[in-house]
Amino acid sequence: MLTNQKRTGQTTIIFILIVIVIFAGMAVFLLSLAETVSQSEYITLYTYNLLSSLLKTDTGQTAFSCKTVSDVLACSFLTPTYVCGNQDCFNFADETINARMDQFAVVKEGFRYLLTVEPEGFVSLPYGSPYTIEIGDSSLKEEKIEKITARERIQKVLDGKPYLLTVTLTLAKKETA
Repeated sequence: MLTNQKRTGQTTIIFILIVIVIFAGMAVFLLSLAETVSQSEYITLYTYNLLSSLLKTDTGQTAFSCKTVSDVLACSFLTPTYVCGNQDCFNFADETINARMDQFAVVKEGFRYLLTVEPEGFVSLPYGSPYTIEIGDSSLKEEKIEKITARERIQKVLDGKPYLLTVTLTLAKKETA
């Protein structure tokens, strides 16, 4: 009887060792599949997520044309005299976007930004001449430096006609002095 108890103990130890080897093998296999994300990939992903988050930001207004930042940007092109809060759509969008961008520490501390909104397939003439919206550091357009860019489209329907706007967020590192 004593030999059976010894064998049971040996079998348990062997079984535990096999389980440990299997888990160690799985860990090594999974770690070999994992890729590290480079800084540039991270900033690109951050820029796309920042733009998406920015456009979906609730402005605190209840009017249909003023609920989110994307609604206010569309309002700036399609019905620019519409009033959100106490301001017209463009000024309300400018104030809201600048306030929201200040909340993001990565952009505030190390990056300059430019948000550009352009009509696609139509010309907006709210003030007598075609225009695009630029919020942020407009000098980024001409500078020949490394930039990270994210684009998204806003689609709105007014009086049964669809309108497309292209929103571009450009980030560039601040120069350290």
